[in-house]
Parts: sequence; structure tokens; C-alpha cells
Amino acid sequence: MSKNEVKIGGNVSGSVVVSGTAGYISNSGSTDTEPTIDFTKLSDELAQLREAMLQQAKTREESIAVGEVAQAEKFALEKDYSGVYKHLKEAGHTVLKIAQDIGVEITTNIIKKAIGI
Repeated sequence: MSKNEVKIGGNVSGSVVVSGTAGYISNSGSTDTEPTIDFTKLSDELAQLREAMLQQAKTREESIAVGEVAQAEKFALEKDYSGVYKHLKEAGHTVLKIAQDIGVEITTNIIKKAIGI
């Protein structure tokens, strides 16, 4: 890589500005770079979260969030972090408190990252 090249790992969303010869980069968005994850444990946690949410879902938004968690669980079983991340981001704040309350640590951390906490 030459001094004029910049390598960015993972997916970058939001606005990215590259200017000058020094290679200044500003990323006002977020990244979903894949961390090292125990997908078996993650899929177990997502199943626990989905079941807890099913018991509590009363509104249309909560029901949609249950579906997003089910999709995230499917992607965890396929070991597809970007799919998990996408669906937990869609579920967003609706699922964070429940995830924290039932103690699903990996899932909670991904949700926090996805929603920018």
C-alpha cells in the first residue's frame, strides 16, 4: 500500500470524507466490522430474547421487533454477522432493555453497537 492509499476494513456507512495528501478520513457514520463471535452462544441468546419478547409483545412495533430478532437468530445460525447486525439494528431500542434484563451479553453488545450506544 502506498502512502496515498487508505485501507478501511468492514462496511462503512454514513458520509466518508477523504481529503488532502495526508489521507485525512472523517467517518460520521458507523461500521459493522465483524468481531470474533461465538455464533452458537449468540444464536442461543437470540432464541432466549425472541421467546422473552413473544411473552411481552403487545404493540405492532414490538411484534415487528420480534420478527427482526427471529431474522437475526437465523443469520446467527448461518454465522452471518452482517445479517445479525442488520436485523438487530432494525429491532433497535425496542429490544435493548429486554436483552439487558435477561442477561444476553453478546446480543446486548451488538444491539448497543448497532444503535450507536
